[in-house]
Amino acid sequence: MTKRAKQQFDYLNPIIIGALAFILRLWNTIAQGNDFYANFLSDASTYRVWASKLAAGGSYGEPVFQMGPLYPYFLAQNLKLGISNYATLFIQAIFGALVAVMVYYIAKNMFDRKAALISGLIATIYAPFIFYDGLLLSESIQIFLLTVALFILISNFKKRFSAPSFSRGDFNRTDRTWPRYDTLFPIGACDILVNPIFQIESAR
Repeated sequence: MTKRAKQQFDYLNPIIIGALAFILRLWNTIAQGNDFYANFLSDASTYRVWASKLAAGGSYGEPVFQMGPLYPYFLAQNLKLGISNYATLFIQAIFGALVAVMVYYIAKNMFDRKAALISGLIATIYAPFIFYDGLLLSESIQIFLLTVALFILISNFKKRFSAPSFSRGDFNRTDRTWPRYDTLFPIGACDILVNPIFQIESAR
């Protein structure tokens, strides 16, 4: 394969992966239909009620935060913009497509084009990813934020922590070779907000 052909594949592969991932998630959301969506099973019902209260000007967490607050605020902001909860599932389909593309680039930076293509396709067709992107649950944003954080981390190592730096023993340099971990702080903060593991327990 010529260098030009490889460059063309480098452009086409992530586009194909992203488009296929979005189409699969879109098909899943449409195929489930309003009947499945209207059940609002499990935590989805709680998120829906809290988002409606927030959109109406109410407060979140009475008397304390019971779950991660980011996702209800995300839903509430969409409602204020005129985006229904059902339409939010289509936004989450975009998140899922971006996850598949980022997985492709992560694998490409760590390994090679073949590994990147395989990894991207696995993330594209992985059934649990598709399933959760079609539900009003925080898993969609959690996976998206974690993938963004990993993508930034791997990209920084690739660009700023090169092999020559190790060979020269420049471990104490922080100006050029050390990755900018501060770029991960906003992502980490958002994940803490959305992750229900970090809950504020009620006072006894």
